[in-house]
Amino acid sequence: MRIACVNWSRRRVGGIETYLESVLPLLRAEGHDVAFWAEHDAPADRAELRVPAGTVTWCAGTQGLEASLAGLAGWNPAVVFVHGLTDPAIERRIVGLGASAMLAHTYYGTCISGGKTLTFPVPVPCSRVFGPACLAYFYPRRCGGLSPLTLVRDYRRQSGRLTLAHRYDRVLTLSEHMRAEYVRHGLEPAKVCRLPPYHPGAAPRAARVARPDAPAMLLYLGRLDRLKGCRLLIEALPAIARGLGRPVDLVVAGDGPDRRGCEAIASRVRRPGSIDATFRNWVDEAERSQLLADADALVLPSIWPEPYGLAGLEALSAGVPVAAFQSGGVGEWLRDGVNGALAPMPPSAASLAAAVVRAVGIGRFAPAGADLAVRQQREHVRALAAHLEQAAERGARSAAPAGS
Repeated sequence: MRIACVNWSRRRVGGIETYLESVLPLLRAEGHDVAFWAEHDAPADRAELRVPAGTVTWCAGTQGLEASLAGLAGWNPAVVFVHGLTDPAIERRIVGLGASAMLAHTYYGTCISGGKTLTFPVPVPCSRVFGPACLAYFYPRRCGGLSPLTLVRDYRRQSGRLTLAHRYDRVLTLSEHMRAEYVRHGLEPAKVCRLPPYHPGAAPRAARVARPDAPAMLLYLGRLDRLKGCRLLIEALPAIARGLGRPVDLVVAGDGPDRRGCEAIASRVRRPGSIDATFRNWVDEAERSQLLADADALVLPSIWPEPYGLAGLEALSAGVPVAAFQSGGVGEWLRDGVNGALAPMPPSAASLAAAVVRAVGIGRFAPAGADLAVRQQREHVRALAAHLEQAAERGARSAAPAGS
């Protein structure tokens, strides 16, 4: 089967691109022909997304929109497999090429800002169905920015995305939480499907042997923006140190618009010999593996309802317990008291600190064996391919002339 994967960026930006880098070669290994189309060649400071050797690629940002779309159409894919675009008008043209499937990594078309969080007076997940009534909540509940232009622009964009979601032949999700989200928004339940669990396949390194009096090593992996909760984690460090009765070192590996705010809080909570926080920017696979080998716990402090939380799965694959808030799809893989600890909502520094203390207390555990990881990935990719084949069949039926 000819599968054209479509994404907004050709760069390695976050979890979507991590997923694509893992899945594309696995689809090839299962005998499928894959191609890759990207909307933008940005951000410029990130490495290019790696695709299997020989993969046909196009990028509107470098080739021009019309030339790249002509190349995609000329490749004649059985199905286009979309992972998110910034411009609904371009997405409409790609979906119009034929059979299509979307993997909903985020709240694509179900929230004005995409954050699915009411941030005032305290952050809480939003359970509303997206529609005109959301306009009345945007300012009072701080769903997004304060600009009226932002409100109108984002509402129109998400409305267009929700309309497009109904046009896809398959909408796929990584969690039951996200599947339920799209069914609540009126999509046909039979075509909204949750894929089997996906686990990143990075080979874990041997864990460090820590002394009982050594600092607890905490790790944050990901983008730095307000909804990701890194500020809250840093604010919780004094309570974590008190709860553990030992020093705490936090490593923040990532970047984003909230970095300066996080660094400012870190400078206030640092205590020589007791509390420290180090900022590392984005790291490559080898560095991530080493950070996970050194960590006593990974903290996923998102104050928005995480659709899935791939960083947490990556930690578990390396035998590192995870602390996170009980929201979104996290509870589908984080078992409280077994492989980590869940903090209740609404989010607070105190509840997060208590969860981190409990997660560290669990201790590192044996990572999943290589054979198990390979088997889980194979199951995921085979289920994915089956859904893409069903999308291709449905799309072909829809395009067939009446009576044929």
